[in-house]
Amino acid sequence: MAHAGRGLALPNTGRHKRALAVLARAARIEPGLVAVHIGRGRALLDTGRHKRAPAAFTRAARLDPGSGQAYCGRAEALYRLGRPKRALAAVDRAVAAAPRMTRAHPVRSSILYSMGRTGEAVAACKEAARLDPDDKGIAEALAEVRRLTGGAGGAPNSK
Repeated sequence: MAHAGRGLALPNTGRHKRALAVLARAARIEPGLVAVHIGRGRALLDTGRHKRAPAAFTRAARLDPGSGQAYCGRAEALYRLGRPKRALAAVDRAVAAAPRMTRAHPVRSSILYSMGRTGEAVAACKEAARLDPDDKGIAEALAEVRRLTGGAGGAPNSK
């Protein structure tokens, strides 16, 4: 468990490559720890190794099918790989698993916006803002998606 804790703390210090190495070792020592695989997926994303990240998040989701974080991370990785349909399916699973997880909704918004589904993108940001009205990052994301969509409302469009 010491490796896991150390590996999960390292990204907070900006040491993403070191975190990746420590978390890879932790995954071999304690392969059943969901947080290790989620942390490893995040470290892979942070170090630009997007192709390997979905597998780490998938391992976490297999260990805990109710982990919104695992599915949200998988969605982010797939989105960065240019696979928006698969990313949307993953983030929808994240929302289904943890509907109050604020992080999933802006991710969903970005994916939907990239697919041209602007009304749904705004609605996803609005949901995040409803869940956490004090989060300035979410408020900025909502303002940005509204700006990009010309002030589109929250009603889903037909795409």
